[in-house]
Amino acid sequence: MKKPLNERPFFMETLLLMATLFWGASFVWCEDIANTGVNTNAYVSIRYAMAVLIMLPFFWKDVRNATRRDWFHGLIMGVLYYLCQATQVWGLLYTTPANGSFITAAYVVLVPLTSWMILKQKAEKTVFLALPLCVAGLYVLNMAPGEGLQFNLGNLITLGCALCWSFQVTCITWCGRTTKTTLLTILPLMFASAISGTVALFSGGFTMEGVAVGKFFTTVILLVLFPTIGSGLCQSYAQKFVPPTKAAVIYTIESVFACTLSVVMGYDEPSARLFLGGALIISAILVTEVKLPGRKRKEELSQ
Repeated sequence: MKKPLNERPFFMETLLLMATLFWGASFVWCEDIANTGVNTNAYVSIRYAMAVLIMLPFFWKDVRNATRRDWFHGLIMGVLYYLCQATQVWGLLYTTPANGSFITAAYVVLVPLTSWMILKQKAEKTVFLALPLCVAGLYVLNMAPGEGLQFNLGNLITLGCALCWSFQVTCITWCGRTTKTTLLTILPLMFASAISGTVALFSGGFTMEGVAVGKFFTTVILLVLFPTIGSGLCQSYAQKFVPPTKAAVIYTIESVFACTLSVVMGYDEPSARLFLGGALIISAILVTEVKLPGRKRKEELSQ
């Protein structure tokens, strides 16, 4: 007799890996979005609103029957989604993209802390061996030659972004205990779109003057279908069955996908730095799959 899908860790981890592939692709598409000259808050609002409009006919029954707890969870996740985007863009006004991307990736290190705070979960010992490998890999991938970390205002803001992402990863597991996957996918997007739309409205961001409208909406559709809806469904469903600390390590391979696609699309040149960084991150993911002998015996005795 075959095991149910929720008892197959490999399948759930594969879904999370698929989510990171879509997120990696979004870096190339977001580069195109930035070149159109559209306001960041307006872009976030339009992207999430389009995703909601596409999903709503399919999820309407669940949305209509959502409880107050479901809406509360959607609000929490929506605020986190918005804060992650806002602090990342705000921080980049005062720091370099290399520093910003490395510091944002520090959320991987913070997830064990937020998991302990919210879920009262102790991390596997192998995770603490994997995390330094992840950080080293991300450093190699994202730091340009001659650049170093300088904790100016931008870097401090970006560190706040990393903290927001660590709470987002942990809160999906917490909210997923009582809220359906469909609701955890669509409700946060509703709130994030409303928040970013309100900010854009009051700051005069909803203007398409000088924007390449056709290119903008074509790229937004790709972002809506894959990184937003596709990754959202994969993450909301699978992460309920994968510990947050392990999920965070899996998510770091997003940088590998992003760099690979960047090379394929001609945005970046292949280099030793690229391959070394990717190898370190893949090694970190493999380390999380190692079962410690002591841990195994303990689990067998408890059965």
